[in-house]
Amino acid sequence: MMLRLKQPIIPVFFLTEAEKVETPDPRRQSLHAAVTWARKSHCWGIVTESWPLITAPEIAKHVKSQGLMLVTYGAGNNDSDNVVTQELAGVDGVCVDHVAHVVKSIRERN
Repeated sequence: MMLRLKQPIIPVFFLTEAEKVETPDPRRQSLHAAVTWARKSHCWGIVTESWPLITAPEIAKHVKSQGLMLVTYGAGNNDSDNVVTQELAGVDGVCVDHVAHVVKSIRERN
């Protein structure tokens, strides 16, 4: 598989919508299926919509226990409270639209 050849040079993550968008590919619709496939394919981790981690932060422990990195994206990440929740849960990275706003809000807490 081509992904395995790229892994030492380019980190490959698996992108899933985490049930937010209807897709014919079950790996992209289910976090459980995404984690299983990412491990099987030797990906570095998964990138998922943030809402499952915001509502159930304990999901991060499961993903991390599988030896995978975890990154999230989505509108929920523009709220600094949600970013802090994910950070405390062990999420490795977040993609945000309003970086300056989120960083400023987090710095003001400290």
